[in-house]
Amino acid sequence: MTEKKSPVSMIDVARRAGVSTTTVSHVLNNTRYVSQETRDKVNQAIRELNYVPNASARTLKTGKTGKIQFIISDVDNYFFVSLIESIETALSARGYQLLLANTHEDWQREQNHLAAVNKSSVDGLILSTAQMDWDELQKHLPGDIPVILIDRKPEESTVDSVFISTYQAVYRAVVRLHQEGHSRIGMIGARAALSTTVERTRAYLDAMKDLHLEANCVPSDSLRNSSPVCYEKLVADGCTAVIISNERLTEDLVHYLYRQNKSAADVTLVGFMSGKDPHTMLRRVIEQPTDEMGQYAASRILQLIDDSSLPPVDKRLEATYMEEE
Repeated sequence: MTEKKSPVSMIDVARRAGVSTTTVSHVLNNTRYVSQETRDKVNQAIRELNYVPNASARTLKTGKTGKIQFIISDVDNYFFVSLIESIETALSARGYQLLLANTHEDWQREQNHLAAVNKSSVDGLILSTAQMDWDELQKHLPGDIPVILIDRKPEESTVDSVFISTYQAVYRAVVRLHQEGHSRIGMIGARAALSTTVERTRAYLDAMKDLHLEANCVPSDSLRNSSPVCYEKLVADGCTAVIISNERLTEDLVHYLYRQNKSAADVTLVGFMSGKDPHTMLRRVIEQPTDEMGQYAASRILQLIDDSSLPPVDKRLEATYMEEE
């Protein structure tokens, strides 16, 4: 008969890390300052031993569940995949578990997920909302846990947020295309109601106006008006350069051109990309610092969990226009 193996305990983790069980507890529960060197030793021991804290005991002792809810607006968008990885890595290192829910950019689904958060036991909420009306969104937010809005920020919101400003990057992209001889520069727009779309469209229109060029922005807001359809409309209008206003639209268009055996070099494209991975296969991209955004969101939500009296902060990061040599 095989002897049943005893579960790994906090004592085992402490022995492996060469610290006290009290220190392990402080690392897991974030209840006291622990130096980064010691914290790294404890987290390494946790990984090596595959230690899983007892959630029920932890909740009784600290009043915390060790769980953070992330409600995502579009999990098919690589931008959010990159964010998930960054946030989960940062939270896991602090002993927290990330729970995911996808709304598919549907406000009714988002309301359902928010209602579930109100009935469940989580310590905090990270939200990429599809609702840009702050008064409406506020009605559905949980009132007893901290919330941080990520990527999208309704005007007049009164909770923490972290977002990426793309205005300067889009403006610079238009200027660079014009310097290279393009006068017919089009844009494939995303969902008009989103704060990200509003900023990117404004940057494009401002740059075209300042350069005394005629703007041609075609919104992609349905399957009938997908990014390939928008692209073909812009090409038919004589555009020799096209800016694609988000990452999902960029990937959809690149895949379309590949399937149609069309060269991306036929029209100069500027797409969106997250992180450092050049997965879009384009020479010109607007790079979004999703790793930095995810790490900040994870760190900030834990700060808010520890101290609910902290005043709300709007954290702005900057996107970068990049050209491959």
